[in-house]
Amino acid sequence: MNRVTIAVSCPMDFHYYPADTQRCDFDLKSYGHTEDKLKLIWRENYGANFAYPVDLQNYYVGLDNQKQFVAKTLSGRTYSGLRYTIILTRKLSYHMLQTFLPSIVLVVVSWLSFLISLDAVPARAAVVMTCLLTLISMFSSVRQSTPNVSYVKAMDIWMVVCVFFVFSTLLEFTVALKIRAKKLKPKVQTKNLLIIEDSEIGKTKLEGGPSFGKNIPPGQPSPSDSRSKNEEIVQKLEFISSIGIPALFLLFNIIFWPWLIIGSQYNSHIDDTTRIDTEKVELFTNNNNNKFD
Repeated sequence: MNRVTIAVSCPMDFHYYPADTQRCDFDLKSYGHTEDKLKLIWRENYGANFAYPVDLQNYYVGLDNQKQFVAKTLSGRTYSGLRYTIILTRKLSYHMLQTFLPSIVLVVVSWLSFLISLDAVPARAAVVMTCLLTLISMFSSVRQSTPNVSYVKAMDIWMVVCVFFVFSTLLEFTVALKIRAKKLKPKVQTKNLLIIEDSEIGKTKLEGGPSFGKNIPPGQPSPSDSRSKNEEIVQKLEFISSIGIPALFLLFNIIFWPWLIIGSQYNSHIDDTTRIDTEKVELFTNNNNNKFD
């Protein structure tokens, strides 16, 4: 019995990365003999199996044995063949601990800025900016270890959304400061000027000039009223943002995780994968050794 070592390639699909499952098909078929001269079948219908248990750190490994098939050529000839499929289902535990949980913590920490007063501008800006820069740095390192493909992966969607929610917290803080600093300027009402000559003093007087200082025309808002209105708008914006942004992130998680697990059929691939039984492997190896002795 001769042992042959071969190197093969397998087309992979990373749309649901890191919950992806790769199925690598291996075909064994005749090259020069047609089906009527050579027919390939699994011995004792046992099929292919691993010679020893395979345990990869980042994958669940399984084997799917399919029945023999017939390959047809353009000339009409048919060739017998066999196929087995190696199933590689990526383990989520690594990315859950290294990517998903830390990014969720950073997004939640950025929401703590809502508890800081707007008067503490340096403290509040430092919290949000630290979370944003840390998140971007973490995702940059994650992308270096992810497959480089031209389409969008599930990991890319997660990274973009997390950065967006932290940035939205910073954007809300900026808008709140802008509204708070905005003042309503009262309009200056001009009146007709009337020149009166005072014969006794020998000087002229102006009457009906513009109003300045504290003499605000009726119907115009005072600076204190403007500040109170701006404070009310800012308080409403802070309250809505402190509830709305976390609620939207929670809604995103409710949609994202079922889509990732169900869309990729992650659990079904793990359940349907043929588990490698040590006793079965040893029995298969012993039977082969006995037959070739």
